[in-house]
Amino acid sequence: MEPYIIKAGDNRKPFTYQLTDFNGAIDLTNCKVDFKMSTSYFKSVINQSAEIVNPVDGLVKYQFNSTETSQAGYFYAAFEVTFPDFRKESFPKSGYLHVQINRSLRNAKEQD
Repeated sequence: MEPYIIKAGDNRKPFTYQLTDFNGAIDLTNCKVDFKMSTSYFKSVINQSAEIVNPVDGLVKYQFNSTETSQAGYFYAAFEVTFPDFRKESFPKSGYLHVQINRSLRNAKEQD
């Protein structure tokens, strides 16, 4: 999967992802989903609830706020599902999702 790419401070475009395993889409009916993101050194920067867009198709999204995207860099991310019986499982099953936050010209200062 291509990285999710935005500029620092942007928060319009949500991170949308379909949770799947070898059997197909994960049924998220009556589940809770959290979005987790960390630095490349696995220091947690986000651990918040995600929105289930379509439970049967395993479609979820996370809406960043501008504070969460204020720091440029490369980050690892995953969605953690808590099932009705309180079992937990992280997606994607292999590796991580990648978030790239590029520097913004929004607050650039003139240089001589």
